Amino acid sequence: QFIQLRSRNVSFRRIAEQLDICVNTARKWEQEHKEQIDHLRAVHLEAIQERYLKTYEHKLADLTDELDRIDAELKLREFECVSTEFLLYRKTCLQARLEKLAVSPAPLQRPANFGTEPQSDTKVIQK
Repeated sequence: QFIQLRSRNVSFRRIAEQLDICVNTARKWEQEHKEQIDHLRAVHLEAIQERYLKTYEHKLADLTDELDRIDAELKLREFECVSTEFLLYRKTCLQARLEKLAVSPAPLQRPANFGTEPQSDTKVIQK
């Protein structure tokens, strides 16, 4: 129970009250079970990232979708329009980001001591 609470960053004082132990005991247990706490904390963090952050594939799809919409809009416009300059600039930025993602997708950010990266079945698209 202590490991679960501590992995969720509950304070020593609150854990001590909840488990009816002294704060010094909680601190001692923190040192004794640090590896388990860190591992469980990393698992919680990964679950939060998966729930709230976009995946690599979603980011790539969003960038591609925006690029397609800009290309479609550019085909409708005259190049004398002021806003066309912005669209051309944005297109260049999006192409650069897509090429960067295609070459080296960013890994999930995890604590340094989390362990090995899970295997991914994602294929990288190369030009």
